[in-house]
Amino acid sequence: MINRLSTKIGAMLLLFSICLYAHAQNTFNCSKVKQISLAECETLVTLYNSTDGQNWINNSNWLSNNTPCTNWNGVVCNNEKVVSIQLKNNNLQGNFPDLSTLDNLRTLILTGNSKLSIDFKLISKLTSLNYLSMAEMGLTGNLPEFSSLINLVFLALNGNEF
Repeated sequence: MINRLSTKIGAMLLLFSICLYAHAQNTFNCSKVKQISLAECETLVTLYNSTDGQNWINNSNWLSNNTPCTNWNGVVCNNEKVVSIQLKNNNLQGNFPDLSTLDNLRTLILTGNSKLSIDFKLISKLTSLNYLSMAEMGLTGNLPEFSSLINLVFLALNGNEF
């Protein structure tokens, strides 16, 4: 009897978790966000979804409220523009998306997210970057070409295998 009850409760908790995940994946409405543009909000949502945000170590308030500039962990804004994304050692995994709509992004810190796949051509589109940290990510291959990042003053790629 207790075993059946325990199994049913476990199944109900699993179903509830799946529903919460589906809700977060499919129903966040960027049109209600007033701190940044619709395009910038949608880019942040894409970042969250494409890098398995529900399993980040710290995803505090992501997709749970309409104030990404003041409440979403790792997001910093200035004058209604995203200027910094700092998600160091946060268990991002999957494919890193195109963030080029964040045209005022100055700082991008992804250090320690070793399960994240990076297309360096997408990083090269972030021409406003002045601080880029992708150290200790297990990246391999040829050293990336970042000549388009004319504002870059700090680059950390240590701990990778280029």
